[in-house]
Amino acid sequence: MSTKALLKTYIKQGKEYKKMLQKVNTNGRHTSKISKIDEKLKKAQCELRSMY
Repeated sequence: MSTKALLKTYIKQGKEYKKMLQKVNTNGRHTSKISKIDEKLKKAQCELRSMY
């Protein structure tokens, strides 16, 4: 697969994983994971933009 396709897949899967964690986030158990996912998704989106 090309790098662009891999980044798009990574971003899509990351968003779905984030949604899942937000649904089951009781008492802030997964808040740190969600923030790490946000950072990684921002980096991936920036990388994808720089490729075009």
